[in-house]
Amino acid sequence: LPRDRRVLLYRGWARLRAGELEEAQRTFRQVVTHSRRSAAGWISLGIARLEDGDRGGAADLAHGIALHQDVLAGAAAGSSAGAGDDLLFAGAAHFYLGDFEAAAQAFRALVAADERSFAGWYHIALSEYYRGEIAAARAALRRAAALHPENLWVTWLDAEILSAEGISDVRRLLSEHKARIVGNPALLLRCGRLLEAAGQREEGRAWTAEAAARLFPGAADACTIGAFGRVSVPSRNVLWYGPPSPAGSEEKAGG
Repeated sequence: LPRDRRVLLYRGWARLRAGELEEAQRTFRQVVTHSRRSAAGWISLGIARLEDGDRGGAADLAHGIALHQDVLAGAAAGSSAGAGDDLLFAGAAHFYLGDFEAAAQAFRALVAADERSFAGWYHIALSEYYRGEIAAARAALRRAAALHPENLWVTWLDAEILSAEGISDVRRLLSEHKARIVGNPALLLRCGRLLEAAGQREEGRAWTAEAAARLFPGAADACTIGAFGRVSVPSRNVLWYGPPSPAGSEEKAGG
């Protein structure tokens, strides 16, 4: 993407993550108005519409994926053309639709083009984790952590993987970082749910209740966390983490 459209794209994602859904959609529409063949723009618009409860977003998402096939074919042939944002957003589309194998493929193409892509390694780890490939998830997360060891979404995913591995160190790991975790309600919600699953039910419920009250004023009681960590509230299914990185800052990937 040209620089001005790339700025718009990441501005839209910052608005989406902030819950400013109408503004996010308006921003993404600017992207596709200026560049009708922007796969990243159509994918982002589709996700924003779906997050807002508009099922018509599925058509935008499908259009973005269709535009993206040439990019993936070029990456598979060893071309660096289309690397970066294009591959990141291709992974975003497949990840959002729950096709974690295809998402991981796109993210692996991204790190093949740029081995220092934190977003690429982190989202490989997340995709592999949801596929149940724990060893692959752990290996990719190590690469992400080496690039940004203080990232709290890395801490959360590390705790998720530890739990899947049957290691009971989850509470200690999360408690060490609680002072920073509470500053991000989306992260607090995920970590609270993880504490509950680890047997710390009272503490975990307190974390999730506080997070839900901050995220969904007036609808906190209706907030549930379903498959693959997707949060449901009336008329919306919310996915805060996962690709792409917001605001053009890779160290903030996932939230």
